[in-house]
Amino acid sequence: MGGEVGVDSELGAGSTFWFTLRLEKCLAPLRKPMLSADLKDKRVLVVDDNPSARMALGGLLTSLSFRVDEAASGQDGLNSIVRADLQGASFEVVFLDWQMPGMDGNETARRIQALTLNCRPRLIMVTAFGREEVIKRAHDAGIEDVLVKPVSPSVLFDSVARILGSVEAGLAPPMAALGQGESYEQLASIAGARILLVEDNELNQEVALELLRDAGLVVDLAENGQVALERLGRAAYDLVLMDMQMPVMDGLAATRAIRQQSQFDSLPVVAMTANAMQGDRDRCLAAGMNDHIPKPIEPQDLWNALLKWIKPRQPGVAQPRRQVEAPPHVQLPSAIAGLDMVAGLRRVLGKEQTYLSLLRRFAASQKNAVAEILQALMSDDHAVAERLAHTLKGTSANIGAVLVQELAAGLEAAIKNRRPRAELEAQLAPLRIPLETLIDHLERELQTDTAGPAIVVSAEKFKAVYDHLMVLLAQGDSEAIDLFDANAGLFSAALPNHHTAIAAAIRAFDFPSATARLVEAASAIPQGDFR
Repeated sequence: MGGEVGVDSELGAGSTFWFTLRLEKCLAPLRKPMLSADLKDKRVLVVDDNPSARMALGGLLTSLSFRVDEAASGQDGLNSIVRADLQGASFEVVFLDWQMPGMDGNETARRIQALTLNCRPRLIMVTAFGREEVIKRAHDAGIEDVLVKPVSPSVLFDSVARILGSVEAGLAPPMAALGQGESYEQLASIAGARILLVEDNELNQEVALELLRDAGLVVDLAENGQVALERLGRAAYDLVLMDMQMPVMDGLAATRAIRQQSQFDSLPVVAMTANAMQGDRDRCLAAGMNDHIPKPIEPQDLWNALLKWIKPRQPGVAQPRRQVEAPPHVQLPSAIAGLDMVAGLRRVLGKEQTYLSLLRRFAASQKNAVAEILQALMSDDHAVAERLAHTLKGTSANIGAVLVQELAAGLEAAIKNRRPRAELEAQLAPLRIPLETLIDHLERELQTDTAGPAIVVSAEKFKAVYDHLMVLLAQGDSEAIDLFDANAGLFSAALPNHHTAIAAAIRAFDFPSATARLVEAASAIPQGDFR
């Protein structure tokens, strides 16, 4: 980032740790987040034995336009909830401190669930300890989210918005805040540049391809370093985006091989790494890389790297660029604890359909992640276990599953450091619970509603959609998922015995398998051969 970090120490006086950063000025207008109008002046209850903590959290909630009541103990909280319900002024949300004398937050939550109420409040736990210590018991007690003290205004807003599922209409972040600010406009000068994306993870592929193609760039995909070398031998590229951890040949080995060929001396290679430690960055530079961007990929970081390393094709002349239209509105999940949809949407420029696709693929690909990691550890295959944990960390980060990301990152580091198996297996337990909870919620929220009027299949329409889909699959274009989902009813009616398997393959990004199943299914249609 162009800054410095250091420490000044004096014996007997102490140490001063310092750093400098050069940051761009924010171009997006500052906008205060607001909950929807129907939630303003709603009542919430803060239950905490610490008066300072009650005051701090109460002040934040008041700034969100809630009416805040306080209780100094679990029993006082129960009394307040019953009294408010009898008066017809029930609480929308109750914030429970975890550790309180007499009756802790979990026990208070269980007793709230046992009350006979006209309107039951939503429950959020607030704790000064790591969430992994309390999340299982909190979940069992009916608590929907866990916040770690000190609670920041943005985290509190996101949590309440998720729980209540309502944010003021029209107050979504402006496009500049989603990555389409000044830097995005400057991309017109490099539109048409050819990029080689070297990435093995399917979710990361979809995110990066979507961003790059929206920026007007021509993108080829390589699944590992070896494939990247083959592609470089067949075509000229303006820049290589190189993942670090890949099977067959990783990013470091691939970059060293590139730098051994003099014709690539001036070819920029930019690392994409989820490991932000200085040692990892040093290894990138030592291997011959020019720069790095962190994962999960933030659009602004990507735009800055592209503008820094790709020469304008015609300085001062804007090139044609793919027009980005306002994405169509789709129904996204709501009130899923542990899922920061604001961050997830930002990384795909607010495209709800693309984000929905990522959520579906995450649920399909990571459902058995913990079991697969455990199996690898039991087989003493630390390399596979580390790669699985790394993949879970990266895919969780892409969709905004912050807690799963943090726990997977800790597990990956422990595997990399070859900690004892018992210790590694112990780290799987706190990871399993939030991951299974998240996937259970996603599967329930994202299940397709098959009820509805019967669809009359037009052979002509089916063939047109089928042909278009086959082209997208052959090109490895993620728009194949959007096209299939948009015509799910048509494919279900035309291919009733094959639709489920085809849908699973497409949504898992297994395009070769999806193509084979489509060809097999379509060839059996009596009305015509669509092969």
